[in-house]
Amino acid sequence: MNHLHRSFLLLVRLIVVAAMVATLTNAAPGTQAQDVGLTGAVTSMATGAPIAGARVRAGTQWTTTDAAGRYALALPAGSYHIRVEASGYIGMTARYRRVAEGGTTALDLEMIPSNPSPEEERVIAATLLAPTALSQAHIDIAPSSLELAAIGAAPETIRVLMTDGYAVTMTLDEYLKGVVPHEMPPSWPLEALKAQAVAARSYAATSRRHADANPEADADVCTTTHCQVWSPIHYDTTDRAVEATSGEVGIYGGSVIQAFFHAHCDGHTRNVEDVWKSAIPYLRGVSCPCGYDDLSGHGVGMCQWGARALATEGHDYRAILRHYYQGAEIIGPEAGRVTGGTVAPTTGDTSTVFAVEATYASGRDEPPAAAHAIIAGRSYALRRTSAGGASPQVFHLATRLPAGNHAVRLYFDDGRGTVSTYDLPTITVQSSGAAPGPSVGGTLTETVIVHSTPTDWAGGVADGVTIAGAPGDGALVLPAGRGSGVYTSPEITPSFTWVALGAWWHAQVPSGATIAWEVRTRADGAAWSAWQPLQVEEDDGRPRTTVGSELVVGEASAFQYRVTLQASSAGQSPVIENVSWVCLDTRAGADAVALHAASPQLHGQPAIISRAAWGADESLMKRAPEYRTPRAAIVHHTVTSTGGADPAAIVRAIYRYHAIHRDKGDIGYNFLVDHLGNVYEGRFGGPGVVGSHAGDYDYGSVGVAVIGDHQDTPIPSRAMDALVSTLAWQCSLYGINPLGQASLVNRVLPAIMGHRDCCATACPGAAAYAQLPELRHRVADAMTGGTPEIALLAPERGASVRGVVPVRVQATGLISRLELAVDGEVGEPLNVVPAAPSAVIHWNTTTVADGAHTLRVVATTLRGTCEISATVTVDNTPPTNVQASVPAWSRSARPRFTLRADGATAVQFSNGWTWEGEELRHQVGRIISDDAASGGRAVQASPEEVTDGNPRFWYGPYTCALPRGRSYEAAFRLRTPSRAIAQELARLDVVDSQGLREHAKRSLTGQDFAWGGAYEELAVPFDYPADRVTCLGAAEDGLEFRTWYRGVAELTLDRVTVWSAPQSMAPSVWWDVRPQDGHQVVTVRFLDAAGNATDVAVTVGIDTTPPTWASVQAASATVHDAGSGLNLASAAYALSTDGGRTWGAWQKLSLAGGSGTITTLQLQAPDPTGSVARFRIADNAGNISYSHGTRVVLPVAFRNGRR
Repeated sequence: MNHLHRSFLLLVRLIVVAAMVATLTNAAPGTQAQDVGLTGAVTSMATGAPIAGARVRAGTQWTTTDAAGRYALALPAGSYHIRVEASGYIGMTARYRRVAEGGTTALDLEMIPSNPSPEEERVIAATLLAPTALSQAHIDIAPSSLELAAIGAAPETIRVLMTDGYAVTMTLDEYLKGVVPHEMPPSWPLEALKAQAVAARSYAATSRRHADANPEADADVCTTTHCQVWSPIHYDTTDRAVEATSGEVGIYGGSVIQAFFHAHCDGHTRNVEDVWKSAIPYLRGVSCPCGYDDLSGHGVGMCQWGARALATEGHDYRAILRHYYQGAEIIGPEAGRVTGGTVAPTTGDTSTVFAVEATYASGRDEPPAAAHAIIAGRSYALRRTSAGGASPQVFHLATRLPAGNHAVRLYFDDGRGTVSTYDLPTITVQSSGAAPGPSVGGTLTETVIVHSTPTDWAGGVADGVTIAGAPGDGALVLPAGRGSGVYTSPEITPSFTWVALGAWWHAQVPSGATIAWEVRTRADGAAWSAWQPLQVEEDDGRPRTTVGSELVVGEASAFQYRVTLQASSAGQSPVIENVSWVCLDTRAGADAVALHAASPQLHGQPAIISRAAWGADESLMKRAPEYRTPRAAIVHHTVTSTGGADPAAIVRAIYRYHAIHRDKGDIGYNFLVDHLGNVYEGRFGGPGVVGSHAGDYDYGSVGVAVIGDHQDTPIPSRAMDALVSTLAWQCSLYGINPLGQASLVNRVLPAIMGHRDCCATACPGAAAYAQLPELRHRVADAMTGGTPEIALLAPERGASVRGVVPVRVQATGLISRLELAVDGEVGEPLNVVPAAPSAVIHWNTTTVADGAHTLRVVATTLRGTCEISATVTVDNTPPTNVQASVPAWSRSARPRFTLRADGATAVQFSNGWTWEGEELRHQVGRIISDDAASGGRAVQASPEEVTDGNPRFWYGPYTCALPRGRSYEAAFRLRTPSRAIAQELARLDVVDSQGLREHAKRSLTGQDFAWGGAYEELAVPFDYPADRVTCLGAAEDGLEFRTWYRGVAELTLDRVTVWSAPQSMAPSVWWDVRPQDGHQVVTVRFLDAAGNATDVAVTVGIDTTPPTWASVQAASATVHDAGSGLNLASAAYALSTDGGRTWGAWQKLSLAGGSGTITTLQLQAPDPTGSVARFRIADNAGNISYSHGTRVVLPVAFRNGRR
């Protein structure tokens, strides 16, 4: 399809969407959407047409779209995974979408047809895919690539640099689910999508080497075309491709391949060395059935349209990948398997404790989803006793058994479709008259009840549910044709009273199907409690299908569970396997009242009950601590009872449940607070340790849990007081503004938030969530106690200033308003929303005359006002009478510059490091003619060109011209007519060619400009360390200078110039120029104390090549110098009378020269008195050259030694 036809289809699609908007706008008042939590339209991505009857679900709420494709869901504020399904379309999920409190949140969703026409497919590609011209365009392939790629497998997690500059850690598969749809249309064949998933995983794995070279970047990949485009929207088909290939990468020579790919070739892909400079064995050109006769992309590696054609022909993804990556193998983590087991003893009676041990090996650093011993048809849970990450993993069971012969079989399920079994010897048990007790082990009482076989479930009631499978491999499932069913377990009565009950299970839930769990408990002799729903833990984005519940807390001795299965609209049933319940009695240990009295209190820190004090068994802690600086606090509730008189028992139960049974390796929360006002230390590791409480949002947050269920009951006053003091301490420690916002993952959220603000959950409960505004203000008040004080951070007192000066202050209280008075004249006040401990007000010094001025800053805080004064000198006049000169020629690439200027204190140099804006690469904007711009042209962008809120780039040039190991300033010459705008207009940064190694960045607002509409230079200082691997010879390598245009106001870029870091002004300064013979222009910038600049261009002549000798005759020689020219005054000759063994003194040659540079000259010696002559001459740069000695034929008298 040609580009005109493609544009026509997009235009048709836009017209359809516009018609929908017009219809909705002109609807009668009675038909307009109500003020609900979430509303929007569901349309076709291919045509823009509305989709009627689409099912939209958020949490447990769902609805269907009307004839206009509109939907509305009444939802409380929080974060949700928005699930959309429709007949004939690929199911999709918009993850982590926040519904704001009070009012309506709009979310329009575009669905992809399951079987689009070729025309529709191309519109989908134009809408969804990363631009071909940019995808994988910025790749540095070093000749030592294979040596660098010492990566033997895909990582489990990856650090992703978001567009706001923060790095987020997520599972690699979660990242890929947001990448693959932007690299290949989700409607393509599944085998092609699998091939793309493996290629994208391999590419992401090898990109991690950039983080190793630049740890301060704190990221492995980014979300833009510099790496692979990522978004939090998932499609069922691409999710399936990622999950089916989980962990698989291309391997060559034991290392992960650099899996380059492109849109399409012209029937034959390229050898890598034909595109870049390195030959890599697996990146060879191959024939391709893509069907195109032109090239789109670099042509190296996998052709995506070719992969589609091969998949359509019936080839699987492994064959596709082996075709495009010659000699590479597709290897994933080794599937988990039981490697051995023992049982001892094999005979005994009902009082004997039988020990079963199993070893399990897996290529993944994760435990199996199910680890059971099937004994006589019943399941017993095995407990892992080895540390996390150990291989093989060791599991243990200690239990008593009833009389009889018991067949023993080990059963492991990795949760990814691989089941491994291992048969052990039969156990023979004689009766001893004693009833068998619960599992034995540990200092606390615990038992795990497993239902995974038909025998386990046989005692329950199955209403419309089938108990399927053979012993050791059972499941609960709906029979064909059944829409729903309920299984109710028998009464389960462990032989002790417990205080905490938790569950986890293995489930396969087709799109549109649901599972709902309920549990009830009773104490000895008491009635059953009401059925209560189990709170399911948040989805962590992993492809494994093991799901867990939050703990149910309260003393009880028996329980029952029931589960309701609901089929999808297509009749597909969910499947439940391997249901495990753990009963815990953790009352043994210090009680909360005693602990509170013994807790020490440090300055600024509440009394914290340590892990040792509340009884943490550190042998259960299997995860090594990770650290990140918190930027936010997340409030949870434990969905348990308050613990009554002894909440410490609940803390111990949560710890054991999280550490052992939910594989968090430790307690998930950083801190816990009880109703008595106690604060408990949670996660091991101290300040800044990353918890396991909010999925991807663990990194950069501190998690504080209030013990109790606060769905209907508010947080009690003593717990609230403890929560306030804990959060005030943490916010003070890490500079978090409790009334502000924080950027986490891909969103901006309240700095103190509820769990449901960031994740799809009801936590911390509706009642507690309603208390969060009060909590934030109380924390702010706690942080701002006492008389407010203010400090002036910039400018320094007595400083010389120019242009726009950021007047930055910091107060002991949170600043809500800032006023600046200059010489008593008060300017426009700045309202700081939300209030913050520091604030900046911009002062444009061009509005006052040069000279001394007094600044007075008044800050209004939550505790009162405070002020500070300082005197500064305004100087907007650049240095004058500037002069810079160098010798006409130099034979060194470090010539001496003679400098002079009135008022200059520093100097900078630029070796022609200037790049015009119009010559950079542009994701947005247009080239304009502009007389004020250098060269008469510039690149300009306007707000209407950015409608989706995502930044667009001007970037390049991938320069390798800058010497490494030095400091520089990148000066962006920009202008905007919108000086008053306080929002970020753009972000300026200096990065490597992949956008991963960030050397420096600067946020730019309208208030940073002194003159509206005139060009100004905005500087970004940066260091360019010597140990960077940039500039290894790739075609598009080196530094780039980016302008992230935000679409807030018009912005024009003229050029980017790089200057050396300022150095002190002196009469003579030596500077390194380009080591290249010939003339070059170096610009010298003179700076005064305020930073005003005057530039002088200096032409530097470099000549490092000595004169050359064209011919040497008897008494003459021809000499040539193409550079600086010959220095006639330096010409000399010498004679030898003994054949060149010794020489006489050099004697000056008197030469007559004309005007200008003399490049060629013939030297003539006077009448010789010896037998050999040679010559010497220098060029004007000082390079000296000597001719070889020449024998001279002399008269006979001389030859005979007579005169």
